[in-house]
Amino acid sequence: FREWDQIFPSGSMTVAAVDRLVHHCHIVGIKGESYRQKQAAAGVSIDQNDPPM
Repeated sequence: FREWDQIFPSGSMTVAAVDRLVHHCHIVGIKGESYRQKQAAAGVSIDQNDPPM
């Protein structure tokens, strides 16, 4: 969420958007290596229809 200020034109719009997204959510922080980033770095395609990177 901390990088969302770069997307929205003002801080108040960012706060409003995040507030609406997380109002009824449970945010789960996951520590550890990202398999998606690991596969992207290795050039492996997850979807068989997508060409390898």
